[in-house]
Amino acid sequence: MTITPLPLETSAASGFTHKVTITHADLTDADTSQTLAIYPESGSFAAGTCVTRVGYNLVTEFDDAEDAVSDMNLYVGDDGSTTRWVNGVEVSEKGTAVAYGISATANCYTAANTVDAIFITTGGNLDTLDTGEVQIYLAVTDLNSLETA
Repeated sequence: MTITPLPLETSAASGFTHKVTITHADLTDADTSQTLAIYPESGSFAAGTCVTRVGYNLVTEFDDAEDAVSDMNLYVGDDGSTTRWVNGVEVSEKGTAVAYGISATANCYTAANTVDAIFITTGGNLDTLDTGEVQIYLAVTDLNSLETA
């Protein structure tokens, strides 16, 4: 998994500040569910942080060579709501994959937290996946760091 701050020009044009790239290699659990803390890169962000938009782009549908995985869904949320921004969109080759989407749900945090991506499969374990990539875009503002005039 890689977390990339977006260039200022890209942020101004898109409204997103960060891109998180998750591939099949990041999904290593030998079961059907895995949660990845995707923002920040380590630890938690502070109270006063706002996540105002989340988008995703399914670059390559997830699949396994054994054809055991019959369905795979992506959720993006936090510990208050696992579906705050993305609620179970199909990202596998076997289902009707949803290529992209944006949620404009804003949430400002009063306590430290993380943004989480949750992957859930049916039929096979996550560690059997051998293809797949999704990019998740975040619009994050740290209200603590804004200067006042």
